[in-house]
Amino acid sequence: MKTRLANYISDIFNPLTLSILFVFLLAKDSTTNLWEAAKWSFIFIALCMLPIFLVILNMVKKGKLKSVFSNPREQRHVLYVLGSVLVGAALIILVFIGAPDKLIAALFAGFVSSVLFMIVNFFWKISVHTAFASAFFSIALVLYGYSALGFILLVPMMAWARVYLKEHTVGQVTAGALLAGTVIVTVFNIFNMVNL
Repeated sequence: MKTRLANYISDIFNPLTLSILFVFLLAKDSTTNLWEAAKWSFIFIALCMLPIFLVILNMVKKGKLKSVFSNPREQRHVLYVLGSVLVGAALIILVFIGAPDKLIAALFAGFVSSVLFMIVNFFWKISVHTAFASAFFSIALVLYGYSALGFILLVPMMAWARVYLKEHTVGQVTAGALLAGTVIVTVFNIFNMVNL
């Protein structure tokens, strides 16, 4: 029962799902109507998330990755390099085409996080699942203030699931959550977008 619950938590609140949710929240908060929010969300996803996800699916199919979301540390190097390059390129394109500032801030935070996680990955397997849960909570907190505090439950829930499934240690999930949350709050503060 606990294993099934931990798998459900990891699978339902995976990094891709949380990314799509917080991109839409940022786009909705940055635009005047739902159409504009959907447009910017689609552009963001098409430039940044979709290419990475398609490469991951292809690598899994070819046997170069164990799975879509849970891979040994040694298999993650190429993903961090690819992610950093694609996020950096998407950031330049989104700035050039005039994307909303909150999406730019989020993508800049994603770029910084990707580079930091890539560096850490050379010697330690940090939890990306818990990082995305923390990033989702941090973005909700930045956008909606203390009314978003309930989203903090995603972080310990995900941390428990990843440790229970023996994908990470307590230190690895804690580091992922702290690093991602710190980067989000710091970048949004630099962009003067923290509403606390």
